[in-house]
Amino acid sequence: MGSSAYTAYTKSRNLGLSGRALEAEAFLEAARSLDSKRTALAIKGLRFTHSLWTILQAELLNPANSLPENLKTDLLSLSAFVDREITRALTDPTPGRLKTLSDINRNLAAGLFAVH
Repeated sequence: MGSSAYTAYTKSRNLGLSGRALEAEAFLEAARSLDSKRTALAIKGLRFTHSLWTILQAELLNPANSLPENLKTDLLSLSAFVDREITRALTDPTPGRLKTLSDINRNLAAGLFAVH
C-alpha cells in the first residue's frame, strides 16, 4: 500500500470509519490531493486515485461481487475512462484534467456515503 493510501486509511480508521464510509473517505482524500495547487501533491493524488480505481476494478470483476450487473458494467466503463485520464494527467497535469478526476472521486464518495 502506498504511503498516501496508508495515510488516508490510518486517518479514516482514527475517525472510527469502516466499510463504505472508509472507502468514501479514501476517495475524498484522493480528491483533496488532486485539488492541490502543488504539482507534487497532485501527482501523488493521481497515483492514489489510480490505486483506488485498480482496487475497485478488481472488486467489480470478482465473481462473488453482489452488485447488480448493470452497475458493475457502468463502474467498469467509468474506471476505463479514469485510467485514460490518469495517464493523460500524469504527462500533462492540467487543472481541467485534475478537476475532472477530483469530481469523479467526490461523486463516487458521495454514493458510498449514501449507501453507508
